[in-house]
Amino acid sequence: MQCVNYENALVAKSEEELRQQLEALQARMRTVLHQTRRQAYVRLERLMACRVFREPHRLVQARQQYVDDLLSRLEKGWQDSLHARQHQLQQSAKTLVRVNPRTRWQRLAVHVQTLQNRLDAALRSQLTLHREHLNGLGSTLHSLSPLAVLGRGYSLCRDLDTQRLVTSIGAVQPGQQVEVVLSDGALACTVDTMQQRESDGGRFDLRASLEALRGNRRGSGNGKP
Repeated sequence: MQCVNYENALVAKSEEELRQQLEALQARMRTVLHQTRRQAYVRLERLMACRVFREPHRLVQARQQYVDDLLSRLEKGWQDSLHARQHQLQQSAKTLVRVNPRTRWQRLAVHVQTLQNRLDAALRSQLTLHREHLNGLGSTLHSLSPLAVLGRGYSLCRDLDTQRLVTSIGAVQPGQQVEVVLSDGALACTVDTMQQRESDGGRFDLRASLEALRGNRRGSGNGKP
């Protein structure tokens, strides 16, 4: 009997302890829930005070602007890369054209033709200069030619027998046959008289020469050659 009562007492004690523990747990739970709710309320108030939740469109606009900037940078980078590749491709094409044997031969042919034209022009110029110089020498030689001197009214007197030039009256005698060479022919003449010209110290006496010429013309008018 005593054992049954002891067991009942234990059971009753256990129920009481469990009830107390349960009440303690419930009180703890309420406290935790209250604190949790309070913390959540504080966090909610903080979030509600945040500009992101008060003005969400500004955040969207900022993010949209950021995305637009990224797209613009991406497009610019792509265009710059495309232009760089196009420029590199053009340079490579120019290099290929420059090293192309056919193009090089064409350039060399044009260069050779240009040099040939310049050489022809230089040769023609040199030929013209030499021709003019030769013509000048010919004119000078012609002016120094005895025939040209004869053409200006001068004459040569030669011994008819020996064909030597008579340069002095001491080389002929009166009655001697001489040959006077003119520009268009020769005259066979006979020396009639001789007149010694006075020494003038090597100067040319124009008056004496004219008088001698007039005397020769009078002699020719008398029928004597």
